[in-house]
Amino acid sequence: MNIMGELKSMITGKPVFDNAVFLKKDSTAKKDLEYLESLVGDKRVKDPNILLQQIKKLKYGIYGEDKIEFELANSHIPMFVLHDIRLEYEGLTAQIDYLLIAKRNTYIIECKNLYGNIEVNKKGDFIRWMGKHREGIYSPITQNQRHRELIKKLRKNNKKNIITRIGFEASFDSWHKSLVVLANDKSYVNDRYAPKEIKEQIIKADQLISYIKKTEQNSKSMNLSETDMRGIAELFLENHKPLEYDYSYLLNEEVKEIDYEALYNQLKEFRLNRSREEKIKPYFIFNNKQLDELVEKLPKSIDELMKISGFAEKKCEKYGEEIISIVKQYRIG
Repeated sequence: MNIMGELKSMITGKPVFDNAVFLKKDSTAKKDLEYLESLVGDKRVKDPNILLQQIKKLKYGIYGEDKIEFELANSHIPMFVLHDIRLEYEGLTAQIDYLLIAKRNTYIIECKNLYGNIEVNKKGDFIRWMGKHREGIYSPITQNQRHRELIKKLRKNNKKNIITRIGFEASFDSWHKSLVVLANDKSYVNDRYAPKEIKEQIIKADQLISYIKKTEQNSKSMNLSETDMRGIAELFLENHKPLEYDYSYLLNEEVKEIDYEALYNQLKEFRLNRSREEKIKPYFIFNNKQLDELVEKLPKSIDELMKISGFAEKKCEKYGEEIISIVKQYRIG
């Protein structure tokens, strides 16, 4: 930001930008989904049904988070957005779906895309109804409260002296808002008997933007400049510790080594058969050097295949899926 823009932001209390800015948009779930989908049809998978169930679960969660992303991207609210942030501090961890840093408040969002209808009783217990069947589920309010406490400790420790730490701790609750956002449009929430402090933290996805606008307008918290807002967001980014999930339990452990010779021969056979079908020379499909690279690099997607010299868009469009399918049978991980 230029000097005049920063001065304007400080004087008016309004950030110069006028819409949500995503400083982190990717997610672990989408990377995991890409990997799990690459295992479909892989002979090493122990139980294809378990694999498909895991894929379905990831897709359902991603769908809910994508709905929130759409709402935020079209909010016309100046704020910094962090998606899928995992924080670690003093032995505590928090996996946060969305962190929103607006000019007056920070919003800690737990996204739930739940099947069935949700009831919250007078004790604050969450109960899911699916037809006549009901089951208790872990409270997302409690889950988000843990996230909030970790953020409080992290930010308090970042303050330079005891006076600012005391002031920060005293005002923390007033400008750090915990929200559980229900993304499934078909779910009905019965919170008639829920405690007020819990009821106020549960909203549907289509209510999110109006909630933030109203909260920002009515807030008595100090206006932050764009620089201050970005500073808070960058503190979270600096402490982001992504976690890689281990899906090795889905695979048969006895498959230890790749049979490179068998892969080489199968790719060579594929090349020969396609060349005969198209009445062209085999090297027009891929030459021996490219064959060696396929065996060496084991591409698991079209993007990875295109990184191999000679595999341009048209060739990948024509042969890519078949090549990937062959390679997939021999990949480990």
